[in-house]
Amino acid sequence: MGNVETGGTVSATGTITGGNIATGGTMSSTGTATAGNLATGGTVSATGTITSDDTITGGNLATGGTVSSTGTATLGNVETGGTISSTGTATAGNLVTGGTLSVTELLQLEMLTQLEQLVLQVLSQVEVLQLAEL
Repeated sequence: MGNVETGGTVSATGTITGGNIATGGTMSSTGTATAGNLATGGTVSATGTITSDDTITGGNLATGGTVSSTGTATLGNVETGGTISSTGTATAGNLVTGGTLSVTELLQLEMLTQLEQLVLQVLSQVEVLQLAEL
């Protein structure tokens, strides 16, 4: 068979094998569409979850929703007009802010320890001065 032209539907209960599928309209599947590569000049969208067993690579990831990771997210830079939060330990080489940096218990305890050490040093100097006066 050479060409199949229809203004209606072409259907098959088995596998359709060919070199290329070219359409000026929509290609859809109610089941799983398995492909080696998916290339588009437009948009890829899903109403469900997009999953991969390998690395998803690309130029940019843009979302109006949430980007989440159950593993390690390795990033070059994180830029946000909102909040970066962590339920665990956030480790950073440098923290630079044009605004406010808020740190609670750990920094307060360390500052208290340093203050206690300074007070003890001052008290010992006062004792030395009082003994020298005697």
